[in-house]
Amino acid sequence: MSSQRESPSSAVFPWVSAAASAASGPALRILGLECGFVWTTWAVLEGRQLVDGGVFLSDDYLEPTDISAMTRTELVTRRLYGMHLGLVHLMDGYSPGCVADWSPDIDRSDTKAVEDRLEFTYRHGQSQGMIKNLCFQRGLTVLGVPAAKAKQAVTGDPESSRAAVEAALMEKVVVSEFTAREFSMDDGRVISDNCAGALAVAYAAQAHFGD
Repeated sequence: MSSQRESPSSAVFPWVSAAASAASGPALRILGLECGFVWTTWAVLEGRQLVDGGVFLSDDYLEPTDISAMTRTELVTRRLYGMHLGLVHLMDGYSPGCVADWSPDIDRSDTKAVEDRLEFTYRHGQSQGMIKNLCFQRGLTVLGVPAAKAKQAVTGDPESSRAAVEAALMEKVVVSEFTAREFSMDDGRVISDNCAGALAVAYAAQAHFGD
């Protein structure tokens, strides 16, 4: 599935605050990621300052091609390659000291839930493997953060709604607002997201390291 998109001319999104860092002294710079099959949200956190954040489609970093005749395997490979290029771009641009990746919460005692999410989990495992390999090549620490753990770190409640997480982040991190970036897909869907999820992951990783 391809997409029709308008990529921003700058990496800086309008909801990223330009305020000076609120951290006292050096702080670990963390790249938080929330990787989906089609798009990836990301946030760079340093101390209590959101340095930058955003959303990119996996094929934002690829030349447009006609993929109607591509096999499923070829499509997955193309998406992963685009995600790889996007993450290399972020790592080169922001030089994080740690990469924190969101991990899905799955109740393995619920057989049906596990089966329903098997394909999603498989895809996510592919992206996690690619991220770990990239981090290994660069000597970076990589940390998997379950969604419930990220929510608990931000709000104290592992089952918080996304709105509650966003509201809590507004109080805890130097950020002006969260504005979603929208993409029009070629099947008629409109998808939107912002970097709140990725920022929550970075925040939880920061708490893990005691910053």
